[in-house]
Amino acid sequence: MTLKVHFTISAAVGLAFGLIFKSYFIGMASWLIGWAIDFDHLMDYFIYLLKFKTRPNLGEFLSGDFFKKLGKIYILAHGWEYLILFITVGSFTLPWQLVLAIALSYSLHLFLDQLACNTNKWMYFLIYRIKVNFNVNKLCRD
Repeated sequence: MTLKVHFTISAAVGLAFGLIFKSYFIGMASWLIGWAIDFDHLMDYFIYLLKFKTRPNLGEFLSGDFFKKLGKIYILAHGWEYLILFITVGSFTLPWQLVLAIALSYSLHLFLDQLACNTNKWMYFLIYRIKVNFNVNKLCRD
């Protein structure tokens, strides 16, 4: 799913949480979590640039074609395990409204990626990606 779509959906979700809980902070946190997760794609792209000793190309980065060429998909911020960890720790350390907003925004991001991308059903589990050595052929269907 594109960053633009995540950004737009996250804006709507963040606005809703901000209004429901009457909190700019909760709304902004929800919005930010919903799209900023994708910054981890930059790490994968930099690894690609270093491996192939090539120059950055915005079109190539935005298309995601570099994943196939790299042969790996790391996207380390994408993982259902983080959700479980966040809810467990957050429920003891943060207001429940913030935990709910962040958890739902993060979940929505992963769920939309899972629907939009032609991937193995286990792709968005970090443990699985580690198990298959981040191999793009084991993570993607096409």
